[in-house]
Amino acid sequence: MRLRRRIANFILKECRLRELQGSRPQRFIRAVLDEIDFQNLRDAYPCDGFHDRAEMYRSVHQRFIGGEPIDYLEFGVFQGNSIRQWAALNSHKGSRFFGFDSFEGLPEDWRTGQGKGHFTVQGAIPQINDPRVKFIKGWFENTIPPFARDFTRRNRLILHVDADLYASAMLGLVHFAPYMANGTLLIFDEFYDRENEFKAMMDWQKIYKKNFRIVAEMDNYGKICAELL
Repeated sequence: MRLRRRIANFILKECRLRELQGSRPQRFIRAVLDEIDFQNLRDAYPCDGFHDRAEMYRSVHQRFIGGEPIDYLEFGVFQGNSIRQWAALNSHKGSRFFGFDSFEGLPEDWRTGQGKGHFTVQGAIPQINDPRVKFIKGWFENTIPPFARDFTRRNRLILHVDADLYASAMLGLVHFAPYMANGTLLIFDEFYDRENEFKAMMDWQKIYKKNFRIVAEMDNYGKICAELL
């Protein structure tokens, strides 16, 4: 923490010396500090790396779930590949799988080439022949709060955050924080994005004082699975 503060103060001093003002230096400082946090996190939790998501899901399921039932919540479903894989991995009759998505694409611009409406499937909900799987269609701000209010956790909780955007990721994390016990698993699909899913995880952790460890990663920590402690 002291190192981060010293680096931030140094950058501010240099900006003042060079008469750089406005939001650009602040954005640069934030980017530097986020990069330090990301590298520190990666160094603190060396873990198994995987080449594809299905392989990572299987390993996490074998190590932490086994034959137990789960409550699986996915934020950002798209065509349903991940929730379909998890439902196939866990055949327990008591497991529940909930997928949240508007199925109309991103609610706002994300990055170059992936603007508002990207990832749309024209409102089509994936067809999965499994009565344990339910989809909650709509924009997160309209669907997550009422669902979370009425939710009762029955099993080990898994949150799969594939929301891409900071605000969308935070909605799921914040509203389901009261249900997160030790052993809850958090999966992030775009953890490499310092301004969005990574930032959401770090800000959420600071607010709720949750301890965690990274137990699996893919693409040099671009995708991760964390366990709450």
